[in-house]
Amino acid sequence: MKTSICLFACTWAFLFTLQAQPDLFNYQTVVRTPQGQIISDQSVSFRFSIREGSETGSVVYQETHNTQTNEFGLVSLRIGSGVSGGSLASVNWGANTHYLQVELDPAGATNYQDLGTSQLLSVPYAVHAQSAENVDDADADPTNELQNLTLNGNSLSISQGNSITLPGGNTPDSKSIAKAWVNFPITGTPNLNFDAYNVSSTSVTSTGVRVVSFPPGLFSVATNPAMVCQIRNDLAPGFCVVTSGAAPSQVTVRTYNASGVLTDKEFSLIVFGR
Repeated sequence: MKTSICLFACTWAFLFTLQAQPDLFNYQTVVRTPQGQIISDQSVSFRFSIREGSETGSVVYQETHNTQTNEFGLVSLRIGSGVSGGSLASVNWGANTHYLQVELDPAGATNYQDLGTSQLLSVPYAVHAQSAENVDDADADPTNELQNLTLNGNSLSISQGNSITLPGGNTPDSKSIAKAWVNFPITGTPNLNFDAYNVSSTSVTSTGVRVVSFPPGLFSVATNPAMVCQIRNDLAPGFCVVTSGAAPSQVTVRTYNASGVLTDKEFSLIVFGR
C-alpha cells in the first residue's frame, strides 16, 4: 500500500558560518503523514532547488540529501552540503529574488514529491554580504576614504567631485559689522593676541581711565561709529562710559560702580562703523 507523505509547516532555521563552512544554511522540518502522524526513524530523501526570479524561474542551484528522521520525525539538513553538480557560492543573491523549492521521497529514493516553493526573504543573503570582503571599501585602509572639504563662497565641495550650494543670506550692512573689540581685565591690560581684535594698543591712566587705540583709518569721528560697552561681572554691577579721544582712532573708557563712583571694572568694548 502506497503511503502519502507531507510536511507540516515547520521551523526553518538558517545558519551562516564565515570561517570553516561558508555558504551553508540549515533546514529543519518534521515529516508527517497527511493524517498528522509523525514518520519516525525512517530513511527519506530531499531535493532542494533554488529558483531565480519566481517560483517557476530557472534553477540556479540544486542538491539532494539522503537522511533519516529521528524518533520525533525531525530532520536537520544543511543546504549547501548535499550532493550537487554546482556550488551554492555561485548563486548571485544580489542579482534577483530567489525561491527555495523542496521535494521529498519518503522511501529514500529519487521519486520526489513537490512540497512547495517559497521565497527566501532574508537568508541566506548573509552569504551575499560576505562579498563585501572583496570590494575596495573593505580593504582595511581608512586613508583612501579621506577627502578634502573646501568652502568657496557658498559652494561646499569635497575633493572627489561632489559639491552643494549653501543657501545665501542677505549681506549685512557695513555699519552692523564689528570693526574692533577688546575684553579689558579688571587690573592691568589685555593680551592683544587673545583678548582683542583690530586694537593696536591699550593703557590705563593714573586715574583709572582705560585708553584703547585702534589702527589709523579704522574709523573717524566723522563717521560717528557706534560703541557698545558692557560690564562683565554681574556680582558687582556697574556701568561704563565711552568717549572719543583727541585722535580719531582712540577712545577712553571709564567704569563706575552702581553708586556712580569711578571703579576698576572688567568690561567688553565693541566698535561698529563704516
